[in-house]
Amino acid sequence: MTKHEAVSRFGSVLDLATALKITRQAIYQWPEELPQDQSDRVLGAAHRLGKLPVMDAACPDAVEQS
Repeated sequence: MTKHEAVSRFGSVLDLATALKITRQAIYQWPEELPQDQSDRVLGAAHRLGKLPVMDAACPDAVEQS
C-alpha cells in the first residue's frame, strides 16, 4: 500500500491521522511505500470505521462468508 492509497481511503491526512490516533506530521514522515505493519494498521482502522469496499459475489476476489 502506498501513502497516497492510505490517505485516499480516508479522504484526508487529518482523517487518516485521527483514525490511527497519530499526528498529521507522523503521516507526512511515512515513506511512499508503506511497510507491512503500517499497511496493516491502516487496513485495520479502515475495517473498524467501515472504509473498506463491500465485497459481493460479482467480485472475482470475494471471500465467501459463512
